[in-house]
Amino acid sequence: MIQSRKRRAFYKAKDRRQAKIDDSNHQTVDNNDSPPLHGNRIVLPPSVLSRSERSRSNHPNNSSNGNDGRRRHHKYFCHQCNAGFQRQKNLKEHLDGRKHKKVVLEWESAARDYASEAPSWRHRTQPTRNSNTNANNNAIANTNTNTTCQVATLVANANARPAILPEQQRQQNHDAATNETPNETINGDTNRKTNNSIDSNNNGINDDDDVDDDIDVRSSWKKTEFKDFPHRSSCIDHSLLISTLSPQLRARFWRYLRDTFGDHYPELASIFHHASVHYPQYMRVKELFENLEAFRIVSRIVLLSQEQDSSGAKNKHEKRNNNGNDNDVNNSRTTNKKGRNNNTKNIDVIYDLACGHGLLGILLAYRFPTKKVVCVDLQERESFYAFKEAFVTKGEAYRDQPTILSNLQYLEADMRSLEQHGNNHEHDATATTTATAIPLPTPSSFLVAVHACNEANKYVVEMAKNAGATWAVMPCCIRSKLYLNGAPIMDVDSQVRYQLLCGAFAEANNASVIRSVPRDVTARPILIAGGFNMAANNNKNNDIDIDDDCHPAARENKDGL
Repeated sequence: MIQSRKRRAFYKAKDRRQAKIDDSNHQTVDNNDSPPLHGNRIVLPPSVLSRSERSRSNHPNNSSNGNDGRRRHHKYFCHQCNAGFQRQKNLKEHLDGRKHKKVVLEWESAARDYASEAPSWRHRTQPTRNSNTNANNNAIANTNTNTTCQVATLVANANARPAILPEQQRQQNHDAATNETPNETINGDTNRKTNNSIDSNNNGINDDDDVDDDIDVRSSWKKTEFKDFPHRSSCIDHSLLISTLSPQLRARFWRYLRDTFGDHYPELASIFHHASVHYPQYMRVKELFENLEAFRIVSRIVLLSQEQDSSGAKNKHEKRNNNGNDNDVNNSRTTNKKGRNNNTKNIDVIYDLACGHGLLGILLAYRFPTKKVVCVDLQERESFYAFKEAFVTKGEAYRDQPTILSNLQYLEADMRSLEQHGNNHEHDATATTTATAIPLPTPSSFLVAVHACNEANKYVVEMAKNAGATWAVMPCCIRSKLYLNGAPIMDVDSQVRYQLLCGAFAEANNASVIRSVPRDVTARPILIAGGFNMAANNNKNNDIDIDDDCHPAARENKDGL
């Protein structure tokens, strides 16, 4: 008790002394009785603040400029490691340490990789180039539906439709017309092919004066950075293109790809850069983030719901989280990392229903090269072939795979007639594989639909249930009369209504897991999956729920990608 009183008296005296010092250094506006303003916040003299309030006011999170609050408390500061020290000796020890050297190497590597993988993204106005194939010229002459890209520096034919040709012919035409620069050496390192010579005439678009050096590719990506991209209403602007982003935001998009997928797919940055140069009108930022985030969740669900490979082979595209344990292929129960048994099944066919531009299906086909991926939609879209061409050109083949994405197929049909097309579909010149028929949904199938409207989600789940397959849907709009027994929803916010109907949808279809992509990416972020057993551990220890706020690149041996 006595010590407590002495301690309180000591801190009171200390606070009074500190208050006098702070008041003497605190400058207020003369002839003004009201407290000074900092933005919309009133700044009070330190003497009227408690010790805890003064501490909070100096906290880095409350500082107007990043880590200024933290730096004020240290005489020496390492900006690269964001670490402060009171003694020069400690700073010198830090600079000589392995941790600091590792950070410096990462900074240098990030800058070098960015210049190599996405050279045109550094420009204030991204230069683009048309894939000048004969088929493209014919497509231009025969179409009146070209998309107009609102960028003044695009070349004349940037909106040309990608050629819809058999795979080998399309690749030959592209190789003949695309004269990309050979491997270049930067700082003694041989890098991949780059698109520095975007235009043979240059036209001044690649001058060093057009390159913006005030970009950050070194800082790790944070989930809160989705808010930094231009928004419309409550999410990223749908019309925003990679080519219309500022160089700073393009750099942060590159860093997102590096931190999220770079451990296993470092070529993704080159793939999307290639697409942004050749097909800029299809590179909508919102849709890229939306499909990439959905892909992360769906790929984990596929891994969670399937049986482990008995061969134990681990490769870049299909790395298993089996902790080195081999399991019998015919055994329907496997053991996860936590030692719990899960009912699982092999997945051999993935259906991307109502696929739209098909980017999700392409990502899944690239992620799982030994599984067949079928994209289904009512209308064939040229953006599908644009994305596919980028993956084929810049991607890496899996083992003895004849061509990249040879396991990918596109079907222009109503999803409800999938079984009929599976029996009667014949191969034509526009098909993307040599298969003569679409496989029927079976218990070893996986059905996914992202932002399918109204009853489409219901059809997907019913089709999966009839086949005993695993399913995942990200509803866009749900009719309340389908799940609420006609109960009206009145005076309810749109987002609350959406969440309510997603809950009713999940309950009606016996969902196994519910996940969400970042809210800034899309106004309809909830993904619902079912058709597999999440076990009786209430989802706590499954790989799908490990550290939601951390990207896979930061988690060792928990790739989930």
